[in-house]
Amino acid sequence: GFAQWMMDLYYSFLNCGFRIPVSAGSASGVMPSWPGYERVYVHLSSTPFSYDQWFVDLKAGRSMATNGPLLEVSLDGQPPGAQVNWEGPTRVILAIQARSQEPLDRVEIVYNGGVIRTFSAGANTIFVTAVNLTITEPGWLAVRCFEPVASTVRYAHTSPFYFLQDGKLPVRKAAARRWADYIRRLAASVEAADYPSREAYEKAQRTFREAESIYRKLGN
Repeated sequence: GFAQWMMDLYYSFLNCGFRIPVSAGSASGVMPSWPGYERVYVHLSSTPFSYDQWFVDLKAGRSMATNGPLLEVSLDGQPPGAQVNWEGPTRVILAIQARSQEPLDRVEIVYNGGVIRTFSAGANTIFVTAVNLTITEPGWLAVRCFEPVASTVRYAHTSPFYFLQDGKLPVRKAAARRWADYIRRLAASVEAADYPSREAYEKAQRTFREAESIYRKLGN
């Protein structure tokens, strides 16, 4: 449930028109997991490897996060983070390779937050396919895969590929209104006594109003 909750939050922000790459953190010391349990892999756009180039490509969205399987995906030969200028129905080829030490359960293609294609991995440790897709509306596409683990979730998730219209992602109004409503509730849930000073409280309320206004505009 926690992993699904996180993906729901992530998809909601993408559906507000924000381009956000996936990353990972172990939360070691906070969560009962060891360093390296959650990992992020980045496709480098140039060589040789360098610390600075790794972060350039991470910020560009050429990444895949995992706590188990390895997932390699390309769209017409381009890594995640690639942008396509969408002007109408567009045919693309999505190449997917998933590998795991444990049997894989399924691989899913997600478009604008909804699963549009599911593949059974047949309990194999390697899954390979190439999919012809027709993209009928602008938005974002990502791929995720899962191991059949009962007590936790072992999965991998790519950063999105973007199909932009006029250089922008479409905004789904329901997603924007969700966050505007949440911020309004959050602002109403606090009182001046919760802050070290009245000035700090007023500053926080101004920030809440500004944030709500951004999402309200997106949702109109």
